[in-house]
Amino acid sequence: MDLPANPAAIIEGLVESADPEELGDQMIRFMLNVWDNEEDRAPLVAIVRTAMSDDQAATMVREFATKEILGTIVKAARSDNQELRVTLLASQVFGLLIMRYILKLEPLASADAATVAAAIGPTFQRYLTGPISDLDGGL
Repeated sequence: MDLPANPAAIIEGLVESADPEELGDQMIRFMLNVWDNEEDRAPLVAIVRTAMSDDQAATMVREFATKEILGTIVKAARSDNQELRVTLLASQVFGLLIMRYILKLEPLASADAATVAAAIGPTFQRYLTGPISDLDGGL
């Protein structure tokens, strides 16, 4: 994947100093900071668009996002049900990316980053450290 920086290294730096109870807020603010910059966002959008139409690209993006990025964040939160938490976070991250930056769904697309972070940060945090029901081994 052709990205301007190594996201895995950046994420490791983010989680090293993070309090697990503040990781959701820090994560969404970091992502919005990167994605709101057109130059930084362009390669990511191109990769996601390709993954939506190509199975091989989808596999690469899925594996990289869940293992190298979101998996690292979930491990830093030190919670149970880590695989489920990773997939729940992935649904939010990619949903936000697609709706705000690719489909440009209003008013989400034009909302300021602080508003989006305040709305989504608690959901990220719940997925990281909150209660998750997994009684039957999956959703």
